[in-house]
Amino acid sequence: MLLAVSIIGAFCKAYPQVAIRISEETSGDLRDLVVRGEVDLGIINPDEPIQGLAADRLASEPMLLIGPRNAKLSLDVPTPIERLAELPLILTTRPNSLRRVVEQELNHLGLRPRLRVEANTLPLMTDLVAQGLGYTVLPSCGVFALVKAGRLSASPIAGLRITWMIARPTNRGLSVAARLLHDIIFQVVHELVETGAWPLAEFGPDGSQATQKRTKVAASNKRSRAGVQNAGRTLP
Repeated sequence: MLLAVSIIGAFCKAYPQVAIRISEETSGDLRDLVVRGEVDLGIINPDEPIQGLAADRLASEPMLLIGPRNAKLSLDVPTPIERLAELPLILTTRPNSLRRVVEQELNHLGLRPRLRVEANTLPLMTDLVAQGLGYTVLPSCGVFALVKAGRLSASPIAGLRITWMIARPTNRGLSVAARLLHDIIFQVVHELVETGAWPLAEFGPDGSQATQKRTKVAASNKRSRAGVQNAGRTLP
């Protein structure tokens, strides 16, 4: 929830006269909403096909193995990918890209995940983990607050990262409000990474885009519509 709350807060503070609608969906569903014109912008990952969309890189971060507090996982000690095959996992349903990534990485090693529960909402997944019913794999931005608060424990999965991109349609232009939101998203991501508020994220090769200056256009009272992947939900 780190990205969503920060972006909404910054946008409402900068443009209090502009209404904003947020949709939390899986990455694939969010991609489809942008293509169909039901939302103007979407924060997704590039593991989904992006035909009909233009996408700009925001940042990348490690995928984390998330366990109950008493599992005593550490952010300072990476977990080998093969360890996932030994644990009871709570994963999103197919064809969610996060589920596919876990399965593909294990398949490369000749392994399969031990699936215990399928769930597509972040709060449900983390509540199940907190109750000791299994482990899950999620991006750090979605669970870092819970880990910091001591409700869950987490460890980076060695060699497994996710990249976040902001997607927009190629067959139509953005409204003034949507362009303002687009620029706010880049500003917020830059600030979160630079200040350490998003401590595990990196800009990567295209990270300089996060520093682009906001286009100076007059705000309108049009509604800006945005979507964020929910990790099964994923929103950061």
